[in-house]
Amino acid sequence: QGRDTNRRVRRRDYPPCQQAPMFMAKKPTIARQSRVPPAHRRKCPHRTHGDLLARWLLRLLVRGRGIEAILQRGDRIYPALLRALRLESWAGQVDDAGFEPDEDTAIIMRWELERIEGEDVDREPPLIHNIDRLGDSLALSECERWILAFLVLNDVEPSLDYAVREAGEMLRKEGLALIAIAIDQPEADVRAALGPEGTLRRSGLVHVSQNPRSASGRTRMELLQGLSSDLLEEESQFRSVGTVLRPEVD
Repeated sequence: QGRDTNRRVRRRDYPPCQQAPMFMAKKPTIARQSRVPPAHRRKCPHRTHGDLLARWLLRLLVRGRGIEAILQRGDRIYPALLRALRLESWAGQVDDAGFEPDEDTAIIMRWELERIEGEDVDREPPLIHNIDRLGDSLALSECERWILAFLVLNDVEPSLDYAVREAGEMLRKEGLALIAIAIDQPEADVRAALGPEGTLRRSGLVHVSQNPRSASGRTRMELLQGLSSDLLEEESQFRSVGTVLRPEVD
């Protein structure tokens, strides 16, 4: 089982750019009751899953050392990634060419990750709510639910795929190891969950194949067609899944 990072600590005084709420699960489900006013939710970027996205990006860039790869190449961080990280206020005015990071950027990311790991989520994204509904019907483990959430966001958020690539380049690791870093679960558990006997594959929700040309490494993972849209939809009817989930056909 993975480490229990679902602790609650007192909020410390951080700059306004670091005050965004973040996602934190409570076992056994990963949904939480919303406590953020609707008016605030409407103003938030990535309002349906932004807290979770920021957390996974920071894990990949800090623990996965993706920021080191960016600094070594002298690359800029594009505006969409700064917004997803909730660091656009700290970076200041950024044009379309992006932000030029330095060692201070890496320090800020480490501080923000430390903060975000200790805070509880303030709202319930449709993605997490829907995965819990589906997960309860299939008896998915906590690790399997996190994997499914990661694959959905990786399917719709270019910034997450970018962070995976950067961490993979620095650590020289392939997709499953990087997923384990992002969702904070043991790599062995992730590999077992995505193995041939795992529920995600047997149900047909995820198809796994070996592809040396895959951007995420040797292992290529594809979601059931239409599943990402279903899981991101409020009060989803799970049209892609149907009433009976088909077994995976190898």
